[in-house]
Amino acid sequence: MSRKNAKRKTKKGLRKGVVITGLVIFGTFLGIFLLEVFLRLTPIENTETNKDWSWVSSGRTGDYILDPDRIFKINPHRLTKRQDLSEDGLYGFRLNPDHVNDEYSYDKLIVVVGDSFVYGHNMRFNETYPYVLEKNLRENSVNAKVENAGVSGYGSDQIFIYLRDIIVPNLQPDIVVWSLNQNDFADSYDACLFKETKGGYRQVRARWNSLFFKNAYYPHLPVFVKKTKLFSFIDSRIPERYTYGCTPEQRSSKWEDRKLAYFLSETKEMVSRYGGEIVAMIVLNEHLFIVDNGQDYWQKKVNNIKEINERFLRIANQ
Repeated sequence: MSRKNAKRKTKKGLRKGVVITGLVIFGTFLGIFLLEVFLRLTPIENTETNKDWSWVSSGRTGDYILDPDRIFKINPHRLTKRQDLSEDGLYGFRLNPDHVNDEYSYDKLIVVVGDSFVYGHNMRFNETYPYVLEKNLRENSVNAKVENAGVSGYGSDQIFIYLRDIIVPNLQPDIVVWSLNQNDFADSYDACLFKETKGGYRQVRARWNSLFFKNAYYPHLPVFVKKTKLFSFIDSRIPERYTYGCTPEQRSSKWEDRKLAYFLSETKEMVSRYGGEIVAMIVLNEHLFIVDNGQDYWQKKVNNIKEINERFLRIANQ
């Protein structure tokens, strides 16, 4: 009798489990359905799907692909007519056609890192700063090779990882030129990959950044899911670029300055191990020079430029 009772109890337990699981699944789908109906009937602002994430590809087709450490990087498999990407693609540099000439030689290697100001977004390769720098150096008897390691959209966290993991250990450049500009401070929040701790800084994995998350998972969702109001509602509440567990809730100039000073100091130490040096170059955004409201407006712009210069100099000297 005890065995029969045990079997009966097991069967009852299984039935109960199946019923409960079915009810949970039914309740979940019912809840989703009701939410969808509610969102379709209720006018709620800001429920449009955010398309900012879609310029990064999770495959081989886009100009940029996901990277587990830097969030995204230039796609070495994508060569466009307007902006050739180097098949040096090992390192992701923008191609200078002179460098693939068999007769090309150099005595010094200079690598310029930065964002679109360095890469030359929507510019021909011979209009970019690294190309012009190399041309000028060679015309003045300095036999240097200047690599364009700019990546549009990069912040200081991504540039530092690029230098630490790829550029410095593989190329051991004589000079690293780091292009600094005002939007690097904002990018420290959007693409935060180093969390400040009591002992210094701890690297955060790129998967915690919303841009990486969206590009990794959104393309795999069924089309009908992405067309729902519920999906649009949830997506509109996820920041365009935000690293959970790293991006501070409030901006702080002291936090920004400390982190950038840490990156410059660490890079200087890395490069010096191979006998190289780092040069920090300040790039002023074009909007600082727009004059449209008379002398008072222009004076504000001049003061802004002075403040930025002084801030970068303080950081570089820390």
